Amino acid sequence: MDGHKLYQYAISTVPLVVKESLDKAGLTLTDVNKVLIHQANAKLDETVLRRISKNTEWNVNRWI
Repeated sequence: MDGHKLYQYAISTVPLVVKESLDKAGLTLTDVNKVLIHQANAKLDETVLRRISKNTEWNVNRWI
């Protein structure tokens, strides 16, 4: 398994899936009270959260 490729895949794919899921539910990030991301790497969790919150008013720092 190539860790770098997996990391790149996760940080590009997970935020898109989260956005699509929120859109389907008719919600925005400001409607979210709790974020649970379970990865073996805290850096990956932080990067995904930052990418999810990019260009929004959502305060990612409260989760990190």
